[in-house]
Parts: sequence; C-alpha cells; structure tokens
Amino acid sequence: MNALLKRLKELWLARNPRERRALSIMGAVVLAAVVIQLVWDASHERAGLRQQLALRRMELAIMQRQTEALSAPATATRPATTLSGNALDAALRAELPALEGVLTLRVSGPRQVELKGEASFDALNSWLAAAHKNHGLRVTSAEIRTADTGAGGRVSVNLELAGE
Repeated sequence: MNALLKRLKELWLARNPRERRALSIMGAVVLAAVVIQLVWDASHERAGLRQQLALRRMELAIMQRQTEALSAPATATRPATTLSGNALDAALRAELPALEGVLTLRVSGPRQVELKGEASFDALNSWLAAAHKNHGLRVTSAEIRTADTGAGGRVSVNLELAGE
C-alpha cells in the first residue's frame, strides 16, 4: 500500500503546476457531481417512500375498519338458506370467483368450511358477509397476513367458518 502511495506521489509531482491545478479542478468537479447525484437520488427515493407509506397507512386503516365491521355482532337475522355438505360446497364455490384470487375451499363438516389461499381483502370481506347472510356462516378461526406478491390490498388467508 505504501509503495502505491509513493508511486502516485511521484506521478503527481512529475506533472507541472498547471496540469496539477487542472487535474485538481476536474477531480473537485467530479466529486461534486457524485455527491449531488447521491443527494438527489436519496431525496427522490425518500419522497416516493413517503407517498407509499401514506398509501399503505390508508389501506391499513380501511382493512382495520372492515375487520372491525366483520367482527361486530350482527343483528339476529336468519340466513337465506341452511345448506350443508355438498350443497353448501357447491353454493360457496359458485361465489369464489368474486374473490379475485387463488383459494382452496373445503367443507370439513355438515356446516363447517375451511378457506385457504390468497385474495383481495375487500373481496374477501364481501364474500364473508355474503356467506354469513346467505348461509349463516361465521368465522371461527382466522389467520390473515399480507400476501407475498407485494400487490396492495392482497392477503393470504387461512379461515375456518361454521354455521349457526
């Protein structure tokens, strides 16, 4: 390392004063340009992240309100139908495309259903409300996480529903 510095010093001193001054000015200009570029990029990245953060906070607030609305006790209404078994399976599967996702539905008992996969959170809430209204199903167990796809509003779900 010391030999390298010594060699660079020799090369520098071999230049006449006018060349050294020109090289120093050029080096300062390049250094200033690099610093300005780094600051510029960081500033724009921060602004973009602020916008994304505000959007994600708004989406989170909407999801929390929808979750609270789903978990609030509903008025005592009778479901439109009291299907079970294969009939319930067929009725629920007919409504699955509205979820805009990749989901697996399994009827695990006379009035028990398991739902796993990934879907739009808004569509999932609508589907759960319809399942409660039309078939009297309520969520008994839920595991909901943001989806790994990075798409806004998408969730990975593992739900268990049971009939009243």
